[in-house]
Amino acid sequence: MDDRLTEISIGGKEYPLMLNVYATKKIIEKYGGLAEVGEKMKDASYSEQLESVLWLLTTLINAGILYCNYKTGEKAPFISQELIESLSVPSDFSEYRDAVFTAMNKGAERHIRSEEDTDSKNAVTA
Repeated sequence: MDDRLTEISIGGKEYPLMLNVYATKKIIEKYGGLAEVGEKMKDASYSEQLESVLWLLTTLINAGILYCNYKTGEKAPFISQELIESLSVPSDFSEYRDAVFTAMNKGAERHIRSEEDTDSKNAVTA
């Protein structure tokens, strides 16, 4: 599996989740930014949290599907929030929430090149 992706099983089928620019733009439109997602979830009721997690899960899965379709040349269809809801039971909520935040953390990670990598290129000779 690509290290940019997180996977989750819904209804016995594996789906990829990915935080890419596509998903980020949608999250910004709805929440104002990535950092605001956690803040808004803290004060939300269980019903509001459930709705947010389902929306985020759907958005991140569809972003993952777009990415995988490009990489594989396949034409897998998007998943709808309604389908996720119909295939899920309330006890799935914590797994979904964990997958959403794992995918968001993966997408937000920065890979910083170490100084050791750059020192060899910038070595000063006498």
